[in-house]
Amino acid sequence: MQWSLFDQYNDQPGHDLDLYVFYCPDFLCTQVGQSFNITSNEEVGITMPATNGVAPDPNDMDDPYLVFAHGFNTQGGALAKGIMFDWTVIGPEGNMTASGPASAVLGQTGTVNVDWAGLFTGPGEKQVGAVSHSDAVAINGLTVVNVQNDGDAGLDELCTAFPGFCVF
Repeated sequence: MQWSLFDQYNDQPGHDLDLYVFYCPDFLCTQVGQSFNITSNEEVGITMPATNGVAPDPNDMDDPYLVFAHGFNTQGGALAKGIMFDWTVIGPEGNMTASGPASAVLGQTGTVNVDWAGLFTGPGEKQVGAVSHSDAVAINGLTVVNVQNDGDAGLDELCTAFPGFCVF
């Protein structure tokens, strides 16, 4: 799971927005992530999230995450308007391939090549995927892959392309 803010997807380039992420099983919330950069380029990722101590189920909303975007320092003290991106990688979609060594050794490096196909391009088109690292028993970790297919687009282009989406 990942949540992000981007300077180009808010209404003022001078805003400093921050992200806070809480995990709330049974509505008892605990902060599990935050991002406090000096701009609005913020990202919080939770890899291998747990749901009440068991494997994640993306359809299980009994234990939601709560995400706040905080206007730490907005341009001239104005209200901030923008888009928060969120993603959940739920399983293989068949549009990304990875190739590399068949095994790894702790402390050594190797090259993994990642390619993808069939992703949309244009305003707002940012995708997240993951490469899993596993042994014969389980997935031991993930490497998150961020794909930014939006070119130089920003909030204005997104609102022009999808006017009903940007009702502030």
